[in-house]
Amino acid sequence: MIITGYISPWNKNAGAEIRKNFKELESKYDEINIELINCYGGSIWEGWPTYNVIRSSSKKVATRAEGLVASMGAILFLAPPKKENRLVAKGSRVMTHRASGGAMGDADHLIEQAELMRGMEDELIESVAEATGKEVETVRAEWFQRGIDKYFTPQQAVDAGIASEIINSKKVKSDPPEDVMNSADQVAIANFYNAQFEPPKQDNQNSDKKMEKLPLFIAALAQAGVELGNEANESEILNKVQELSKDYIAAKAKVDALESENTELKNAAEEQTKAAVKSLIDNAVKDGRIKEDQRESMTNYANTDLEGATKFINGLSPIKSFTKDKDDKSPEQRADDPNNRANWTLTDWRKNDPKGLAEMRSKEPDNYQELVKNHSNK
Repeated sequence: MIITGYISPWNKNAGAEIRKNFKELESKYDEINIELINCYGGSIWEGWPTYNVIRSSSKKVATRAEGLVASMGAILFLAPPKKENRLVAKGSRVMTHRASGGAMGDADHLIEQAELMRGMEDELIESVAEATGKEVETVRAEWFQRGIDKYFTPQQAVDAGIASEIINSKKVKSDPPEDVMNSADQVAIANFYNAQFEPPKQDNQNSDKKMEKLPLFIAALAQAGVELGNEANESEILNKVQELSKDYIAAKAKVDALESENTELKNAAEEQTKAAVKSLIDNAVKDGRIKEDQRESMTNYANTDLEGATKFINGLSPIKSFTKDKDDKSPEQRADDPNNRANWTLTDWRKNDPKGLAEMRSKEPDNYQELVKNHSNK
């Protein structure tokens, strides 16, 4: 069985198609050899069914890496549970990197898609750790670094537990030159291997199916606002998707920054509101608009509707203390002041402010009774 090119729902490497072919082989043979020849990766959604059907097979399944086996292609290479069933050809390269993709929509939708991608990436990392015997965090830190394609030479793949053995290549004539590898350009590396040998030819029926599905993919992109020519090929579509992926990463960074700024502003606004509520209630208790035992209920009201609570409290009249002076003089300054009401007798009140005396009798009965008592004792 040969898997080559991109893993995509639009070609012969669709998950359902490979699964069907594998099941046919599984029903006929006890041993199944899968050659991954210049398998550049592609859709995680399409790759997982293939990975699962290989890994769960009761038959002996071996994978062989020829040329560039990258991204989801590398995950398929690791599908056989036993390391001795994974062979890498001389001159080949195995590559892993972080999951990538694109999405369009509002900020919440972009965040949801990013979380989905992180979850899928965690599953990829766990599968690599399980296949190689490495710790999950080691694989994450060393093989799935941000913005880095991690390439393994055949010997490095063996040392890392990715493969068990280096075999002679049927197709690859030499290692890729250093300048190509140093460029870290997956397309350039893929072109190097493609130049050395032609991938297996597809039959006309599969080619026709591929041509039928490409316009559907182009139409789907157009519906999302991405315009491609009707004659766009798979390579042009992939380049556009990679371009959109970069735009998505940049947009996600902006969304994260805006969310952080929004959180800071929200926290500051909450603190300001909290201070305003406290000031409103403290002043209302102080000037007698509300009583101390009303503090909690009025605070809850203000927390729910500060504007409404402010209007309500401002509509209340402060309670006047009839036993306190009208000014802010100290006790020493007002001791001899004839207007110091604190020193007024009942007679003084009747003479100078009978209306205030009536209010005292109604609102401060204890003070009123004290005046009457003092007057009676004279």
